[in-house]
Amino acid sequence: MYELSERRRQAAEALASVGRLVTQSLDPDVVGQRIADSVLALLGAAASAILRVEPVFGGLLAVAVAGEATPGVVPGLTLPAGIGVAGRAVHERRPVLTSDLLDDPSVTALPAFGGALEASAHRAALAVPLLGRDGATGALVVQDRTGRRFDEEDVRLLQAFADQAALALENAQRFAETERGRAEALAAALHSGRRFDSLVHGLTAIVWEADAATWQILFVSQAAERILGYALERWYTEPDFWCDHLHPEDRERFDAMRPAPPVEDHVVEYRMIAADGRVVWFSDFVHLIRHEDERVRWLHGVMVDITESKLAAEASRALGEVGRLLALSPDRAAVAQRIAEGVRHLFGARVATLLTMTSDADGTVTEAHVEGASGELCSNGGRPPGTGVLGLAMLERQPVFSPDILADARLALEPEVRARLERGQTRAVLGVPLIVKGEVIGALTVGDRAGRGFDAREIRLAQAFADQAALALASVATSTREAT
Repeated sequence: MYELSERRRQAAEALASVGRLVTQSLDPDVVGQRIADSVLALLGAAASAILRVEPVFGGLLAVAVAGEATPGVVPGLTLPAGIGVAGRAVHERRPVLTSDLLDDPSVTALPAFGGALEASAHRAALAVPLLGRDGATGALVVQDRTGRRFDEEDVRLLQAFADQAALALENAQRFAETERGRAEALAAALHSGRRFDSLVHGLTAIVWEADAATWQILFVSQAAERILGYALERWYTEPDFWCDHLHPEDRERFDAMRPAPPVEDHVVEYRMIAADGRVVWFSDFVHLIRHEDERVRWLHGVMVDITESKLAAEASRALGEVGRLLALSPDRAAVAQRIAEGVRHLFGARVATLLTMTSDADGTVTEAHVEGASGELCSNGGRPPGTGVLGLAMLERQPVFSPDILADARLALEPEVRARLERGQTRAVLGVPLIVKGEVIGALTVGDRAGRGFDAREIRLAQAFADQAALALASVATSTREAT
């Protein structure tokens, strides 16, 4: 038990370290090498590697390698698509493990590696996919002595590091795309002023102009409709359209700024609510246009969608904080609170709830923490498993999303629970299970207003928090039992 607890503590510290590195570095090679080194030590393996999917032919390029040289795990080596445990993990988008690469008919090996594999003492392998916004972008692989059987704890630990590797690769790709886009836009603008219109309408960012005194929109590019989903005429015809569609927490900030017009160019970050309920983060570059008397007359701006990078950075930071908290003070309530706070802040939601299973004979669920301005999802005690989104996520052992919990026929709500929900405003709810060594120990939920949607990227982030929560709470429980 002590070894398991110590391993989880070390894993939390390593994840925290990698999380900080992801937010600080745009070099995927640096982050990848740190991850390869970390999993090698934590899993006690002989070799580890991160492989990235090559865009043209779909092969897997080894971008980071640690440990002993083993067949198929060589820096710079490119494996054809579908080859080995890594190729299969990418193709099937799930973990793949084997105790012997040569004795497993489900794993395809290159004929060129046949002799080397036979001579190798490290033929047990575990691979998990790197899942990004465009699907599987690579794989994280470890190899060890032939006959080793990797367990579910190994799989979940490796997947947690794979999620960090995917974030690092995506951050680097987004940075490269942004820099390339800026260069191309600048070249086009310099080439001819007559191309301004096509440049504006071709950008993925929203270009806008507004009256400095009233904030009335005078022009908005077509990208606004593509990114946020609202018809362009609404920006012109509805008073305060921009302000009315700000995230509630950001709207208060801008209402306070409104009486005093800006005095210099500036950059501001904020959230808007899209037509389909998504929360979209923008970085807005605002330029002031002045009268001859130096009074500010118009505001020109470019709203850049930074949702992907913002969520990635926030997720890494919050997960890192949970890891540090676990390492410094393994207090169950404090860890649960920080996880719930992190999830609620990350998604800009009304409420986040963390629940754990009790040992009661009737199998009720008790709430570890509720965060936010709403107690609508708080049962103030226990509830039978299988009720609500949380219960369904625990029973199905996978994420469950309901756009309206009051109208969802899958959910069994007791009369008093339904009455409480009807009095509140929380309708859209996402629930993800907490699983440790194959056992469901609880669930994590994010609740928001009606119309809020959660896309695949957000669901993956919520599951990453759930995995960290399960690891943390299991580690705390182990430490508590050892102390008694």
